[in-house]
Amino acid sequence: WFNRRHHCRHCGYIVCDSCSNNRCLLPLEFGEGDPQRVCHRCHKELLPKQSHLTDTIANHLRANQIDTTKCAVRYLNMPLSFTLGSEIRKASYSTYNLFESNWIKDRSILLNLIPRACGIAYLTVAKGGFGLAAKIGTGLVISRLQDGKWSAPSAIGTVG
Repeated sequence: WFNRRHHCRHCGYIVCDSCSNNRCLLPLEFGEGDPQRVCHRCHKELLPKQSHLTDTIANHLRANQIDTTKCAVRYLNMPLSFTLGSEIRKASYSTYNLFESNWIKDRSILLNLIPRACGIAYLTVAKGGFGLAAKIGTGLVISRLQDGKWSAPSAIGTVG
């Protein structure tokens, strides 16, 4: 009863939802590092180029800037984040603060726990309420792999 239409991000044509249900990385001149909605015709055209585009412009190649000189950013993290990059920054600041701040006098506990840890979860949560309380937050989790290395981060969230 309602046929939603979309623009193909590659050719610009307007197509129905079922004709644009594919996503592909677009060439560099489009300036996008995330896969975009494309029509079936463009999907067939772009499919052979995906491995090259993944190696050259995909978001996993983006550098994440960590600035430890900004105290407010370093200590006050937003509880809600919608990108893995910002979650990685929050986790980096938290780890930096654990080992570099003067708040924790005895770091030997942390230094003994981390080499034996099976995983680490970083979670920033905001909680508030009067009578009834609500909380919401996001973070990331990493786990130790069989070979002893750490896994790639996965985003996590909580609400309640």
